[in-house]
Amino acid sequence: MKDRILNILKDQGGSSIPELLEELGEEARGDLTLIYNGDPNQLLWINLSAEFVDAMTALQDAGRITGGLVGWPLCLVLGGGLSFPIAKQPGRKGGYKKPRWVPAVFTATSVA
Repeated sequence: MKDRILNILKDQGGSSIPELLEELGEEARGDLTLIYNGDPNQLLWINLSAEFVDAMTALQDAGRITGGLVGWPLCLVLGGGLSFPIAKQPGRKGGYKKPRWVPAVFTATSVA
């Protein structure tokens, strides 16, 4: 799945998670959550497969992809959003007490 994600990001010049899910199909869907900055209340996306979460995490850890925070209107145009309040200060010290959506777009790096 890592190679497929990387190829999609290279071909499209960047993608939101809903766009990746549309390309990858059912094997990317499951019951896990991809979180931001280690805070379980800062949600990048929900209902993901372990394979997808593992692939995205491995690609980020290896410096092969990077995520950029974007405004929620852009994410809606690029495939959708989550039904949670938006994290207005992602990465803030102390995190959030309740779940918040962190709108992001991912791109392949030059290392990729």
